Amino acid sequence: MRKLTLCFLLPVALGCTNRANASNCASLDAESKKAVQYLVDDAGNRIVVPVDDKDELRWAWRTLRNSGAKTVPCLLEIYRVGPGPTGFWPAESEAPKDGRWALALIRDIDPSAALPLYRELRAAAADDLTRMHYGAELAFAGDRQLLGELVTFLNAPPAVTDDHRRDLVIVEERILDAISVNNYKPAVPVLRRMAETWVYPDLVKIVIAQLTGDSAALDRLAAVPMTGRPALLALLRDGKKERIKEIAADTGHPCRSLAKAILDDPTSR
Repeated sequence: MRKLTLCFLLPVALGCTNRANASNCASLDAESKKAVQYLVDDAGNRIVVPVDDKDELRWAWRTLRNSGAKTVPCLLEIYRVGPGPTGFWPAESEAPKDGRWALALIRDIDPSAALPLYRELRAAAADDLTRMHYGAELAFAGDRQLLGELVTFLNAPPAVTDDHRRDLVIVEERILDAISVNNYKPAVPVLRRMAETWVYPDLVKIVIAQLTGDSAALDRLAAVPMTGRPALLALLRDGKKERIKEIAADTGHPCRSLAKAILDDPTSR
């Protein structure tokens, strides 16, 4: 099996990103431009960010999400052709052609704009593992028609070599997230079997607890730092926002800060 990769063929004919035309990024407000510049520099390794300090990165993502749909044409341009034609890369050096980092942000702002892009990637996938990865991204972005296929994959994952075992776990974890986001209850029987053997059983148990309405189990897992964030997200996806508010207000709760962060921005990275 080929190694899981996000490589794909970029369409070259896209009128809105013609180099002869003005960049779609030109009309952004100053704060949004600053945020885009930070993300371009970060993706291009042009800045040094301490590994334990992602405040600036979160600020950039939050700024562009809050700016809404008006940022999407700029992000689509960066996704298609990289930052070169947009004015966010210095002319004295060759700009990256790869703007794939922008896709997750496009999805967060406007899932309908991201869906056809994920479908392109899935159609171009060179192996089943990569195809399932993009299937999970499609489901996460709101395309529920692939959920049954994704659950079938979890039930009988392909045999992989040691070199690709981590790739498989990444895909399985993303499928779990897609199931959770969609509150897809038919997955429960498969997840119960998966919880007995999978490398991160607590993550599976969190999704099972969400799908079965076991708020007590989610409460227990939300009090453990290692599982706090996914358990809190499961509570949120199960409509238990008031419980998260209670945890955020509880000065003695070990995951209080996580609850506050999720209330402020449930998509924060």
